[in-house]
Amino acid sequence: LKIVCCIGEVLSGKLVTFHALSLKQGVYNFKRNPSISIKSLEDDYLSLCGVPKAMEEISFQEYLAQPLNFNLLDVRTETERSESAYIRSIHIPLNELAHRCQELPINKNLLVFCKSGVRSKLAIEILEKQGFAKQLVNLKGGYN
Repeated sequence: LKIVCCIGEVLSGKLVTFHALSLKQGVYNFKRNPSISIKSLEDDYLSLCGVPKAMEEISFQEYLAQPLNFNLLDVRTETERSESAYIRSIHIPLNELAHRCQELPINKNLLVFCKSGVRSKLAIEILEKQGFAKQLVNLKGGYN
């Protein structure tokens, strides 16, 4: 922004640090190493930099256009599941998922849903950490 707006000092060749507990900051100078040359970025560059990849989501209408491509995983509680119309799906409540993920079939991609779409995102994170073999997709907006 400083370069684009032509304001302030550009910190090229410098590293600024800030220590929140002591409220101290420091500026360290360094020189570019001419032997290092970046010619391309890794395919997964954003996740290497700590930027989480975007979670794939589809609407219920998009799912209805391709239902044979997915297994469905319902991570709602037993009470929530019994209070709503039945959708043919695998039911594993979110709080049991980490211990029961081996029960999930891996013949198709997995569409995960809950009541509003929040817990299903957490479920996808759990399954990714467990190394689930197929694509994981969140149902946008959840069952509602």
